[in-house]
Amino acid sequence: MKFNEYPWHDAVVKSIHIDRSNSGYKDFILLEVVWPDDSCSSVIFQEVYFARLSMNFGIVAPEA
Repeated sequence: MKFNEYPWHDAVVKSIHIDRSNSGYKDFILLEVVWPDDSCSSVIFQEVYFARLSMNFGIVAPEA
């Protein structure tokens, strides 16, 4: 499945972990995600050389 095909709308990114403990040999980024159907999973990007993240945190407010 391609990255943009996941149901990102209303998904919650619970954590982002960047592991460079063995930099240059095993660099990865792990996202822990709760999907709109309440299932949880991890999305792992392996062999990462460069990452630029643009995230919209939205506004936390009671529903109108």
